Amino acid sequence: MSGSPEPEIVNSILDMSCLIRKYMAHAPRHEKYALCCRILNTVDEFYEMIIDAQFSRGKQRVSILKKSDKTLNRLKFLLLGYYKHGYFQYKHNRRTQTSREANRKYKSLQIHLTSVGSQLGGWLSHESKKL
Repeated sequence: MSGSPEPEIVNSILDMSCLIRKYMAHAPRHEKYALCCRILNTVDEFYEMIIDAQFSRGKQRVSILKKSDKTLNRLKFLLLGYYKHGYFQYKHNRRTQTSREANRKYKSLQIHLTSVGSQLGGWLSHESKKL
């Protein structure tokens, strides 16, 4: 569809998903099946919503995009919790990295989240104007 950001946002979500999965692989064992699982499930849920929105039309698409915006905000909140607990400093189940390295990881994720959020907002406003 020309003029629509659909393919761009899918590629951005896949890039973000790969990065999140890479960082979650080094999470402490006591969080691997709790917070990490919720984060990964939220990423998958968000991706599925975007795919559903691609195959929807009209008011249904706008509704799905609004729900996916809420899901993206939930993902941001979960990643903030992961960061505040200091889990970005873990590697191979041990706290080995500096807070500077943890900040770098979190900032790189924030850049991806902001990019996806702006693409989603653009798509949502584009679809809202068509109604």
